[in-house]
Amino acid sequence: VGSEMCIRDRCSRSLINLARHTGNEDVPAAIELFKKAAEDYGDLAAHCYWADYDKANYVEHLRLGGQSSDLFARYCWAFHCVKVADTDSEKEAAVALVRQAAEKGEGLACVSMGQYYASGLHGCPVDQENHLYWSKRGANLGNERACVAYGMALLDSSEPRSEAWKYLKRSAMLGEAYGQSLLGLQMLN
Repeated sequence: VGSEMCIRDRCSRSLINLARHTGNEDVPAAIELFKKAAEDYGDLAAHCYWADYDKANYVEHLRLGGQSSDLFARYCWAFHCVKVADTDSEKEAAVALVRQAAEKGEGLACVSMGQYYASGLHGCPVDQENHLYWSKRGANLGNERACVAYGMALLDSSEPRSEAWKYLKRSAMLGEAYGQSLLGLQMLN
């Protein structure tokens, strides 16, 4: 059973990746591949990508993706919930979903948590320690945006400049354009 599950997961991931690539040229074919991954292979994470190609059902796709075990899909749903939250309790519940994805290792969720604490967004107090924690956690997970955020935060701290450069270089090597620009500016100084 374990090997069957592994093969099924790889097949569904392959279909999702193929659908994402196909969507650049043939949206109906991409939708069919997302549908196959979700319905035939039971991979609800397909919905978080499918949402971009089916705007009429965007929220429903994100919701379904958020029910999967895939951390990115769960983060996509949580991020959407944060964006549409009106009340403090809705914001609190949505941020809790982002935090869950971050705690389980989703790099973009770590970036969002870091930003919430850096700027005091969505009910999170301005808290530099938490900003640094979440940015570093995301950077250590290999997220290029987190590397930029952490590198920038280190530039403003008492840490050695070489530590900030390490993360800015990492973001640049991962192809993050802002990290590349920021590193270039730092090299001029």
